[in-house]
Amino acid sequence: MNTTGDVIRRRRKQLDMSQAALGRLVGVDQKTISRYESGELTPDLITGTKLADVLGVSVNELAGRASRTLDLSGDWWAAWQTWGDTGERVDLHELVPRQATFGR
Repeated sequence: MNTTGDVIRRRRKQLDMSQAALGRLVGVDQKTISRYESGELTPDLITGTKLADVLGVSVNELAGRASRTLDLSGDWWAAWQTWGDTGERVDLHELVPRQATFGR
């Protein structure tokens, strides 16, 4: 199970964000973000909600609970098979899935 600090560190790095930049966005200093990531300090509810919003995770995920979202990363393709005057035809189309983030 991930801890809150693990989630903050992982998402911050995925977003290519420094601790100082994350701190500015949520209204705390760099040292506080470092203490969150090390597990020395746990964010209060208001700061945790801000962190979740900035990091693009749910509050449940920030708390280390398992994510219930689907990972739609990768290449997605769809194929349509049709018949016409010239015979059978298969068309390939690249898909770009987007996932709604309700309740975040």
